[in-house]
Amino acid sequence: MRVVVFTGSRELSQNISLVLKMRWPELSLIEVSEAREAIELIHRQSPHVVILHFHPDAGDCPDLISQIRSFSDVPIIVLSKSQDVMDKVRVLEMGADDWIDPSSVPMEFIAKVNAILRRCPPTIITPSPLSSVAD
Repeated sequence: MRVVVFTGSRELSQNISLVLKMRWPELSLIEVSEAREAIELIHRQSPHVVILHFHPDAGDCPDLISQIRSFSDVPIIVLSKSQDVMDKVRVLEMGADDWIDPSSVPMEFIAKVNAILRRCPPTIITPSPLSSVAD
């Protein structure tokens, strides 16, 4: 399973990798910290799932979700500790498939990822030039 993780925290990426490898030992986790890099990797790698770490102070997550949705139906999971309902509504309305608190129990995290993978068809990417997607 290929997973792209967009986060500024190396520790969080490592934790995600450890948890997901319990269920998917063959996991290939690609960590990115820049939105443009995330777009390029999602387009090039066709991951099975994308995990975005949402920081309420940084407004890049909803924009990134919108850019991803412009060319891909890849499942998107947002990780955030924010308790603001409007933050959750905004990212879900932009196209995220689920919202998970990063401190959730590992088995719950695995179950949610598994549920999303069951419901979503294989990743479909619409060909489009990268320059127009990330601008």
